[in-house]
Amino acid sequence: MKLIGNEDFVKIVELAKNRLPFPHSLLYGPSGSGKTTLAKFIANSTHQEINIYYAPEIDPVLLTMMIRNVEKNNIIIIDEIHALNQKMMEQIYQPIEEGIFQGIPLDPFTLIGVTTDLNKLPDALIRRFRLVYRVSLYSVEELSQVIHGLSKKDISGDAVESIAMFSRGSPGVARNHIELIEIMFGNNIDVEEIEEYQKLKHIDNLGLEDIDREYLKAVNNFGVLALSTLSSVLSEREKTIEEIIEPFLFRSGLAIKTSKGRILTPKGKGYIRWKSQKI
Repeated sequence: MKLIGNEDFVKIVELAKNRLPFPHSLLYGPSGSGKTTLAKFIANSTHQEINIYYAPEIDPVLLTMMIRNVEKNNIIIIDEIHALNQKMMEQIYQPIEEGIFQGIPLDPFTLIGVTTDLNKLPDALIRRFRLVYRVSLYSVEELSQVIHGLSKKDISGDAVESIAMFSRGSPGVARNHIELIEIMFGNNIDVEEIEEYQKLKHIDNLGLEDIDREYLKAVNNFGVLALSTLSSVLSEREKTIEEIIEPFLFRSGLAIKTSKGRILTPKGKGYIRWKSQKI
């Protein structure tokens, strides 16, 4: 399994993969950045079986089953681990730290937590993970490599780079774009087809879509906006704003979060002025 991007993480895994069980790990970062792919990379590199669970679907009975039944050196992945309730979070302290669950010794195993919201995890849980790694969004060059690997059609190099530029640094976003583009245009995709796709999807070369522009306009109009107010103005859930919209806007230097609320940077204000001049 060849992994693109996150080179430091790959080196850590390469150095630790033969010292089983692999250390308990916590991977966090924006939605679509490839956190679950990195978790699977650990399993692939260590040649261990994995069981993947989605935290909102885990109840106390399932938690007990998944921990008691894990086999030696195998891997449990809990996606969106921050969605576990506090009691269940506390129940995994001892298995991680001491290898004991409900008084019963466990075979050595690896727990990998994946989350888009590190702030919702208690410090006591975070400290128990030996490897805590922030998964970064991808560069245009890295995403171009990802797109080449995903593409099933004949796509020109310039077209691949264009897709990478408006994919918001996210392998997940890039995958969605390329699959739809191939459905719409078939074989022999070049820059002209990509430009047509952008027009139809209202995506500019920065990767901003309608909802991003609405966000920037709202903050620009009010000067500063609290998350709750922004949620009402955009008619979007706060979670969607924090996990889907804002990571790319913050990373792009268009907006920032302050103690008083969200504000635009000079770059963000310049973008709004530029868009208003084009209309």
